[in-house]
Amino acid sequence: MKSEEVMLSLPRVNSDIANNARLIAVIDTNYFIDHLPLIRGLAEQALEHGLVLVVPWVVLQELDGLKASFRVAGGGGNSPTDVGTLARSATRFLEDELGREGSALRCQKRSEYLINEAENDDKILDCCLYFMEKRGLPVAILTKDRNLTVKARANGCATCGKWTDSVSGLISTLTSTAALPSQPMLHVGSNQLPQPPLPAETQVYVDDNDCMDIDMDTEPDHISYSNNQTLSYSAD
Repeated sequence: MKSEEVMLSLPRVNSDIANNARLIAVIDTNYFIDHLPLIRGLAEQALEHGLVLVVPWVVLQELDGLKASFRVAGGGGNSPTDVGTLARSATRFLEDELGREGSALRCQKRSEYLINEAENDDKILDCCLYFMEKRGLPVAILTKDRNLTVKARANGCATCGKWTDSVSGLISTLTSTAALPSQPMLHVGSNQLPQPPLPAETQVYVDDNDCMDIDMDTEPDHISYSNNQTLSYSAD
């Protein structure tokens, strides 16, 4: 009987890339669904700039729960793709990327939390607050969920919504917060003034039964600086 070759893959266990981080970027589930190529680029380039990407534990669970979804997501490209296919691609990426030498990506450990929250959005926010309070690091959350964005801002966490520029541009924008003395609030891809609702055909929603909210828009983004050095994006 021919023996089968066993592949053993071991992660980095003796080091934590967050120990040398200048900034943490926490990634929500909808970013994996809509912007996986962007996350790939960040994972390859961000570490040399002191930026570490953290995947909350609950995001891993949400991706697993979405693998069987046939809902169509249209926020990450021109060709509509079902959410299940995108979730499986994200999981395969995480399997390959975690532990890779030079990767900026790590997952939240089960011990890295402040409060055992019940709601998934609150668990993601708690992950952000853990690195802010326990590690003393500035944190930006990459999410297109408006409700989570509001919660993050209310708790002093930087936010990044839709991003259509380059990977290097996002890294530069995020790391600029760590270089300023007072850890300013960073808000990217968010409306600063109330906007009329978008037509139904430009919005895609995945309800809470699928364990996440995907809230996509097609509004153009423009960068602006306010007098208190707060970096923000507004939509005309």
